[in-house]
Amino acid sequence: AREMLGLDKDKTYILFAAAAGSHDVRKGFIYLKRALQLMSGRGADADNIELLVLGGVPSSDRHIDDVSFKVNNLGRVHDDVTIKTVFNAADVFVTPSLADNLPNTIAESLSCGTPVVAFDKVGGIGDMVDHKSNGYLAKLKNVESLVEGIYWALDESNDKNFRSKIRESALSRFSEKLVADNYADFYASVIDAANVGS
Repeated sequence: AREMLGLDKDKTYILFAAAAGSHDVRKGFIYLKRALQLMSGRGADADNIELLVLGGVPSSDRHIDDVSFKVNNLGRVHDDVTIKTVFNAADVFVTPSLADNLPNTIAESLSCGTPVVAFDKVGGIGDMVDHKSNGYLAKLKNVESLVEGIYWALDESNDKNFRSKIRESALSRFSEKLVADNYADFYASVIDAANVGS
């Protein structure tokens, strides 16, 4: 995946993704930016860590100008192959959303075996991210907690089975067949209930 994207195979890649890039305030990029600044201030290796930004228009993304690490702004991507490649290339996906539902990006990340770091108590994110299992739920708007989550995910990624376990957990919850079967069961129960009442 990294070779396809022209990335260094030995570096650490932190991914942020949002349709509007870093511009959408609800997606919480400012918290990731502060977390990266905190990591840098504490001596994180700026030569080894890079940020991948998926979404937005690279030429107009002024919010990433003073991020503490090198930024690879990939812009908007519309094909599934490239999206999968980006998620597979990342060591961790950080999504510090302040308002969300059940984000597709989290399902995509987990399906690629990439751990997710997100804020707890935001929409359905806590229903997708199992704390310290397939990702890390940081305290809401807490930069220190976000940093802890990033380091936790990066540390866990050293276990070669970690990513496989994340992917397996995603397939057991979000596969197309499973979701379709759940809908079929739900509609069957509604029909049964309607037939009992008639």
